[in-house]
Amino acid sequence: AQRTVPRNNIVPRHCRLTVTNSKTEEIYNELKKMRLDTFPNAIAVMLRVFMENSVDHYLTKVASPPISLKFTVAGQGDKDKSLKSKIEDAMTSMIASGADKKEFDAIKRGMSNTRSPLSVDLWNSYVHSRFVGATERELTVAWDGAQPFFERIWP
Repeated sequence: AQRTVPRNNIVPRHCRLTVTNSKTEEIYNELKKMRLDTFPNAIAVMLRVFMENSVDHYLTKVASPPISLKFTVAGQGDKDKSLKSKIEDAMTSMIASGADKKEFDAIKRGMSNTRSPLSVDLWNSYVHSRFVGATERELTVAWDGAQPFFERIWP
């Protein structure tokens, strides 16, 4: 049986992403270095930013054909898609390109469950609420659920 080694950082040592966008790479490198027990709130906010930057990169640079980050509302023009919508678009594109949809079970299920560490609403609360903080456990569960998705974006 494989033993789970406790980790001090959100990104496990064995995770090797090839991040090609310079700002997103800097965020990834910071996430690899920041200690969970010292910087949980900074890590939570940076995880949310890393997710959005990664998804935006995938949709505009990797997906074929590229997928817009906006949608049109009749009479109102273009509006930015929500992070949840963009993640769904990226997963749909990845599956259409041959990814096994089971790879995304955790993130798909967690995105819509407000009690899940993968909840986009929770991630938004990390950024915008004065009252919502992150725990080490929530952060590692979120990363572990999202890692297969990140590995598809940054192989």
